[in-house]
Amino acid sequence: MSIHHSEMITPWQVSLRAARMNLVPGLILQVVSLALMLAYYFWPAFTQWVQPVATWQREYGIWASFGTRACSSGLLPGLFMLLMPALRVKRPLLSICFNMVFWGSMSITAEYLYHYQTLWFGAGHDVGTLVKKTVVDQLVYTVFFAVPVTTFFHFWETHGFSFATAIAEFPRDWIKRLILPVLLPNWIVWTPAMMITYALPEVLQVQFSALIGCFWALFCMQASVHALDHKGKSV
Repeated sequence: MSIHHSEMITPWQVSLRAARMNLVPGLILQVVSLALMLAYYFWPAFTQWVQPVATWQREYGIWASFGTRACSSGLLPGLFMLLMPALRVKRPLLSICFNMVFWGSMSITAEYLYHYQTLWFGAGHDVGTLVKKTVVDQLVYTVFFAVPVTTFFHFWETHGFSFATAIAEFPRDWIKRLILPVLLPNWIVWTPAMMITYALPEVLQVQFSALIGCFWALFCMQASVHALDHKGKSV
């Protein structure tokens, strides 16, 4: 009976369920992201308004990246988690602290990625340059680093930050069960988002992506909790 139930609940179902729940917010996110990018280039008042953000990024570098993403992807989703019992993990306050450190650190790696992509492909905003940067971002950085690291972190988080428990429960088919359910929604959310992000000046890219990261952190949190629930039902 349990085997049959396990076969019926696939990683793609987990992925599609989370994607459907976030479809409307995701579309709103893309529209808002595009509107902000267009406002930067065509609305002088908005361009002046974001200059302090660019200045802060220039002056503080990785620390500015860390701080923004720690708040947008760690603190804010954590506070939302406290208000939503269905998303609450075993140790919520510790989870908020770890998520702030984790996402802040991930923002530093993203900043280096954006910087080296500018060195490799230039600072142009033509379609060809944007596509090259997005392809490297989504098919190299995301596939081989960002999604695996994020997935493993949330797996550890949903197991109470216990290495012993996480290792004991770690599935043999981890690519199928853990990676694939996150990878497809990642491409849906981040591919258009990164095209928009790379259209901005480099100094604003990591700060802009932090806005999108808030939504993405909520998605990863939700996908991890659902994957754990489905695993429990299939045993």
